[in-house]
Amino acid sequence: MRKFAALVKYTVVENVRQKLFYVLGLFGVVVLAGSGILSAIGGEQKIRVLRDLGYFAAEYVALFSAVLVGATFIYDEIENKSIYMIAARPVSRWVYLAGRYFGFLLSVAALLIFMAALNVAVIRLSGGGAQRGDALMPILSIMKMAVVLALAMFLAMLTTSKAASMGFTLLLWGLGHFTAEMDFLSRLAASPLVKILSRVTRFVVPTLDKFSPLDVNTLPARYFAGVFVYTLCYCAAALSAAWLIFRRKEF
Repeated sequence: MRKFAALVKYTVVENVRQKLFYVLGLFGVVVLAGSGILSAIGGEQKIRVLRDLGYFAAEYVALFSAVLVGATFIYDEIENKSIYMIAARPVSRWVYLAGRYFGFLLSVAALLIFMAALNVAVIRLSGGGAQRGDALMPILSIMKMAVVLALAMFLAMLTTSKAASMGFTLLLWGLGHFTAEMDFLSRLAASPLVKILSRVTRFVVPTLDKFSPLDVNTLPARYFAGVFVYTLCYCAAALSAAWLIFRRKEF
């Protein structure tokens, strides 16, 4: 546990020191500030426009952060040779992978919470009140980024370049918002091979539309419990697959 905690701390500190993290945070601040101007077109729906734009900005900033750190970390460490220093120490590869994952996740979660708090502040300054969804949406977004980050780290182990791992992560992220449509089309397919391929694909493509409900304020507690269990299962499966590939790599 001491080695795991040290890796988590090292990863968080490393991310905080990276200029890119500040650039993404600044981007989110600019987008939220711009939402105050765009909300003028909303009329009576001004607060709703502010809230939706804030959620949109926060999620996409977190998405790019997760993809950038998760899909490129192994290549960056091979390039700067830091992976060789860690491999020479008595740290198992599973502890290393888990420590890096939770360090990345804490960094992205901190950025998401900062964005969500800023969004609530903009809404309150604009005359809006607090809603149940203001606290629940960041939780759903953090779980969503946990899934995306686990997927990105798996693809980083599976592919051979930064561009490929980032491209496939973004592709599967996009498909993850249309899983219901994918299931519907697979049922219409006449070819058994297409049906089999679609079912296999569904194991890889995360069901991300679960994390973006239309009205989070009316959802029961069992919905969030189900999403939490799904997040744990998917992340455990993706990280286990990443570890199986990682343990075979030679450094």
